[in-house]
Amino acid sequence: MDINWRPGIGDPTIGGWVTVFLYVVATLSCLRVITAMRRAQPQPKGDSVAFWRNVTILFAALGVNKQLDLQTAFTEIGRVVAREYGWYDQRAGVQIAFIILVGVSVLATVVFMTARLRRAPASTAVTFFGVAFVLGFVFIRAGSFHHIDRFISSRDRTVSDGRCFAERNGFSGR
Repeated sequence: MDINWRPGIGDPTIGGWVTVFLYVVATLSCLRVITAMRRAQPQPKGDSVAFWRNVTILFAALGVNKQLDLQTAFTEIGRVVAREYGWYDQRAGVQIAFIILVGVSVLATVVFMTARLRRAPASTAVTFFGVAFVLGFVFIRAGSFHHIDRFISSRDRTVSDGRCFAERNGFSGR
């Protein structure tokens, strides 16, 4: 199995580094929220602390992923497996199924979390919807590099700018 991927800086552009910086800011902001919650109530009730802890871990992981370009490794492994098992020519169907699965999963998670976060502060609910947007974009992008690149590109933007724009939009819900 010959995988054509090496760890390194995946997006050395200004937009890439701004996105990583925003992931770091989001991670640190989540840690501040957890600290404030614990100061206000040493034994917080409900799922709020767990929610914020999970968001903290998620944004830290997404920041690392953004610059290590792990989604490219995932895609390359998929290509190798598709060639190895003879379904490479039908990979578009697998990509579409993956995008549909991600879309349904994100939608189901939004419905589930909306019910769970009913009593949570409004800032937690707004954060959740920003997280859902970012995750949906990241996973769909990981499953369909070339098709989504064409979709988010325009005459005035490079593909990288479009990707970073979509990722950064999830941060603006804060």
